[in-house]
Amino acid sequence: MSELLRNNIPPEFLNPSDIFNEAMNAVDIHWWYWDVLNQQLIISPKLSEILGYHGSDFTVPVTALNKQIHTDDREEHTKVFDKFIFGEIEIYEFEYRLKVNDQWAWYYNRGTVFSRDKQGNPILTGGIAMDISHRYGHMLSKAEDWGKFEFIFRNSNESILIVSMGKDREPGKIIEVNDAAAKLYGTKPEALIGLDPYVLVEKSIVDSRYQMKKDLYDKGNMKVEVNTNDYHGNKIYLEVHAHLFRGTGKDLFIAIVTDKTESQQYKKELKASELALKQSEKIYRSLIQAADDRIGLFDTDGNAVILNNAYTEMLGYTLEEYRVLEDKDRIHPEDIDRMKSLVPELVKSGYMAIEYRARHRDGHYMHMNSKSVLVKNPDLDKDYVLFIIRDVSDKVAFEKELIAAKEKAVESDKLKSAFLANMSHEIRTPMNSIVGFANLLTEKDIDATSQAEYVKRINRNSEQLLALMSDIIDLAKIESNQLSVSYTKLILENLFNELLTYGRLQLEQRGRKNVVIKYLPDPVKRTEAMEGDLVRLTQILQNLINNAVKFTIQGEITIGYMNMNDKSIRFFVKDTGIGIDQKNIEIIFDQFRQVDGSNVRKYGGTGLGLAICRNLTGLLNGKIWVESEKDSGSTFYLELPLKSGFELNENRDAASREFAVSSKIKVLMVDDDQDSLMLMTTILRYEGIQTVTADSGYKALKILEREELPDIVLMDLQMPVMSGIQTLHIIREQYPALKVVAQSAHALEGERRKSLGLGFNDYISKPYSKQGLLEVIKRVVEG
Repeated sequence: MSELLRNNIPPEFLNPSDIFNEAMNAVDIHWWYWDVLNQQLIISPKLSEILGYHGSDFTVPVTALNKQIHTDDREEHTKVFDKFIFGEIEIYEFEYRLKVNDQWAWYYNRGTVFSRDKQGNPILTGGIAMDISHRYGHMLSKAEDWGKFEFIFRNSNESILIVSMGKDREPGKIIEVNDAAAKLYGTKPEALIGLDPYVLVEKSIVDSRYQMKKDLYDKGNMKVEVNTNDYHGNKIYLEVHAHLFRGTGKDLFIAIVTDKTESQQYKKELKASELALKQSEKIYRSLIQAADDRIGLFDTDGNAVILNNAYTEMLGYTLEEYRVLEDKDRIHPEDIDRMKSLVPELVKSGYMAIEYRARHRDGHYMHMNSKSVLVKNPDLDKDYVLFIIRDVSDKVAFEKELIAAKEKAVESDKLKSAFLANMSHEIRTPMNSIVGFANLLTEKDIDATSQAEYVKRINRNSEQLLALMSDIIDLAKIESNQLSVSYTKLILENLFNELLTYGRLQLEQRGRKNVVIKYLPDPVKRTEAMEGDLVRLTQILQNLINNAVKFTIQGEITIGYMNMNDKSIRFFVKDTGIGIDQKNIEIIFDQFRQVDGSNVRKYGGTGLGLAICRNLTGLLNGKIWVESEKDSGSTFYLELPLKSGFELNENRDAASREFAVSSKIKVLMVDDDQDSLMLMTTILRYEGIQTVTADSGYKALKILEREELPDIVLMDLQMPVMSGIQTLHIIREQYPALKVVAQSAHALEGERRKSLGLGFNDYISKPYSKQGLLEVIKRVVEG
């Protein structure tokens, strides 16, 4: 044994008395120490004996001990212990199986660091090992068979007699004895087999057989000390432990006999052992008090014998405060009856595990995982229950978060599935009209009136489809934080005149002949102008108007505003439509959510409009809400600050100006989509502009080689073989002054900035209007 171990291990650990061992065995707790520097492990004498090691210093070869750990537990145990030694965890704690007498026994190990070097590295660790096989008793008993039992019986150094059960639960005959028992009595095994066990003890023991039988069946075991003679007439003093045994399927009891003939010496050592036991108890109490878990020892009447500091402090109480609490003050009312119902299981199996809620002093409840062990010993005045309780509140909270996240993910998946199905319907419906009426235009003998009506319907459905695409793009921009705000002065009268025109158009398109739209400005204080983002504000209010038109069959829609204490302006859209049930008020602003999401719903839509309104409102530092009742109409409110403090942009009306482009310019259009080429060619030729087309980057370069250079090139970014960006790189090398505009169906914020960074002179996104195309050409050519 190393000097470090010898100096730190209490002497009573190294030279334990029988009473000390018996006390420790009563609770199945054994100590161990590990000298990290010298790689030495020393364990308690009883544990050393259990594991089959002998020697006065109780030093155990670690490699041999590792082999006794079950192969399924060995690797994980090594990982946990290494983490403990290297400081990754403060407390070493593990449950594993050990090979004991050719059987597997479950042990619970817990340890801590007792001393460290100057660098903080552990040099001496130690802790306790506890036999917890009773927790797995049912499982282990199923695995036993008579052959295994007989092997242990035959090879044990303990004197063992197996006695059959007679009538009225009286002991019958001795049916088996091992060699150790025969040697104890000074005879051969066959001389004892068939005897009445009472012939081997004095008369006083026979007279008290009723009480012994009662103890055996009530407790499952009993102990008695007897004076008798061996077969050679020598007086011997024996201690007999009898246990009920049904592990082999037979009704038996087993007597384990220990020779206590040297009892005088035993009595002399008793006093010293008691002193050692008291010192040992101090050490164990110190270990228990230092534990982070709540540890308590109670007698079966419910009286606390030992409570560590954590037992009460974890719940915010002092020891005195906790002792006077009743169960209803300690435990959640819903858990009390459940805990009481498991007490019979504790009495029957000797073990109980449960999770329950304990009340903290401040009133909140903490989730606890409790493991209870019944401590039974005939030498004790009563039985005891050992509680080891761990706070698992964080674990329970984490599990609830996982469940909530899973439920949210499932709901989100359902919403998105419904959204995709709805989106398919909303896209295919206008596409059906576009394709259908376009085909009708090819019919022969079509009159001018029908032709105009078909074109009108194609345009209307195209606008509807484009609006849907814009909503999707806007949502993508919002979620990626790519929307920007540009403030300017707004004339509210002009804004509401446009909104009224928009609302009437929506009513006409939906055939709402019994609905009128009205404008109601602030009757007290009119606001001629305000600062705001015209595009975003118009988008929000148009969405609200469109929503009102959709759900109002008859009556009126009123739009207007109110000044709020000169600090903000409140816009509103009020309708006399179907209204909203109060239970659905909270969800209507969620994306993908609709009050009626079924495939038989009466009203169309994608469920994006109000979600976009809410996000745009946040972007404008405002707030949006609704007041509504089912069948009584709805009023949507949008409130924005009157003074934004943002820099004004006076050029926001530039988009409304008409652009004239000189017909003398020449434009090269490069796009792999023939329809796009035809559309651009048609638009520009109506303006008298000369055009040249190429359906690939390669063909565009060939045109530039053999013809006079154009004034401007419109280059599609995404083309097969040679992309627009690759084509631009070659153009910049050979024709650096040539002006090239990028065109793409990618409409997210940042595409223009990205294109300019690649060397393009400007950018235009599809779909574009005639006015937008001419504006870009004029800006680039004249700029």
